[in-house]
Amino acid sequence: MDIIIISCGKTETLKQLTQNSVNSCLNSIGEFNIIVIETCVNVRYKNCTTYYYQPKGRFNYNRALNYGISQCSGEYIACCNNDLIFDKNWSVNMLNAFDSTDFDSLSPFELVWHKEWSECKAVNKLMGDNNYIEAGEFVYPGNTVRVFFTGWCYVIKRSAYNKLIGYRKDNNNQSNIKITGFDELVEFYYSDNIVVEQYKKQNIKHGLVGNSLVKHLGEKTWRTTLCSSNQRYYTDGQKTKFNNTKRLLWST
Repeated sequence: MDIIIISCGKTETLKQLTQNSVNSCLNSIGEFNIIVIETCVNVRYKNCTTYYYQPKGRFNYNRALNYGISQCSGEYIACCNNDLIFDKNWSVNMLNAFDSTDFDSLSPFELVWHKEWSECKAVNKLMGDNNYIEAGEFVYPGNTVRVFFTGWCYVIKRSAYNKLIGYRKDNNNQSNIKITGFDELVEFYYSDNIVVEQYKKQNIKHGLVGNSLVKHLGEKTWRTTLCSSNQRYYTDGQKTKFNNTKRLLWST
């Protein structure tokens, strides 16, 4: 499995955050080709391949993912934030789910995050009173963002990713422009939302795997640490850009 981790190692704390994620993946069961896409020059990580990604203007999450995916060739691609801790069996259970179902894309189950969401609680057998992995080996179909589709970690078959390469209208709804994979018109927030729209358009089936577990450190890193420390991560105007991108995607 190819593991693409998007990182910004501007401080020692952030560098260690990424290295911890790499280490936890390597300590899990499976064979991995780990690629870190790092936005800070001269920052490298151990036991993986680091590519320096120089944003053209604003940082763009999906563009960084597309670049990382272009550097590998595995059948399965895990798209990851750098604030993840992987469970020992996460990839084994993920690949078993792919092998036993017809899903094109899958997200792991996050122990802390998913117990808070009513949409997940409503799914039969997904939640227990004291056991948040009662779902076991089940895969729950759905593409609701931050419920069944988790933008911080999802795994897509390369064959499905290739279906996303195509065209949509430009901002003036005139000429067609090429989409090289995940749509790059949205820069940071709502990047996962536009991927889901691409899934819907191409009939790519996504689900949540009950026994593929990760820990996502989440808001404490991506919002508080990154966005408040002069990083190249933007939140302003992203919903408007998403709505516009969605309109252009479906107009083609």
